Amino acid sequence: MKMRTKQARDEFLASRCRLRPNTVRDYGLQLSRFEAACPELPQTPQPIRDFLGSLPVTDETARKYYRALSAMYRELAAEHPGLVNPMPSVKMAPLRRKVMRTFTLPELHQLLSQPLSVRDHCLLTMLLDTGIRAGELASMTWQDVFPEFVIVSGKSGEGMVPVSTELRQLLMRLRQRNGRDSHVFMGKRGPLRYEGVYKVVRKLCHQAGITGRRASPHTFRHTAGTLFIEAGCDTETVRRILRHSSIQVTQKYLHQNIAPIIRKHEMFSPLKMLRAAAQGMLFEDEAVAEAERMMEK
Repeated sequence: MKMRTKQARDEFLASRCRLRPNTVRDYGLQLSRFEAACPELPQTPQPIRDFLGSLPVTDETARKYYRALSAMYRELAAEHPGLVNPMPSVKMAPLRRKVMRTFTLPELHQLLSQPLSVRDHCLLTMLLDTGIRAGELASMTWQDVFPEFVIVSGKSGEGMVPVSTELRQLLMRLRQRNGRDSHVFMGKRGPLRYEGVYKVVRKLCHQAGITGRRASPHTFRHTAGTLFIEAGCDTETVRRILRHSSIQVTQKYLHQNIAPIIRKHEMFSPLKMLRAAAQGMLFEDEAVAEAERMMEK
């Protein structure tokens, strides 16, 4: 059965209309790019492999395209029995483990100690204290705020997330100023939107001298998970705070907990054994200075 990719994309997006708007938008962008490369819907695996292999994106982003195509083909195969689904024959290479980029404690101090409005102070503190996503923060209303927790609505549904005493006090201050507004975080033209949260975070990071790929709300989520684990919080509690779908996702943060490894490395480094064997001469200040003088000659 032949089908134009545009028709396939439109049918699939219509079937996903009840998903979160950002999810539908991402599907649309990914499948539009696929349509531009393959106007006639492929029913063999090679054109799809060629498309995925040609994407100038990271491996992680390429997998998002793969998942979007898999979901579309599954839906189409169920609706059109004569259409062949080639996706089971398209394999993606496993993702290589990457270190999640997080803010350091000095960077967090720089961010939160700079002059901030009540809204911005509360926004940064909420991202760090709860680890919520940008879209979840943008959609939060005052009806979602309770003395000891907030109700968060995101891609995993609704959940209750505890808030610290410090965040609670900031929320009270913000409510005194913006109590008549429906949403917690407001911009100049109404409720702060998903893109607005990113702009605020990038601006505040830039002001604090933090630039680059880490200056984003999601970095606060990674930072929160990492610091919870480093402080000794168990993975199941971290999973519930961050609302991960499985404990396997939360366990990524165990690999981020480098602090105990640093302590053990300092205790057992081969250089300590070498220093002891050399009776402390290799790494003493006098020995280093002498070596530098010899090199200058």
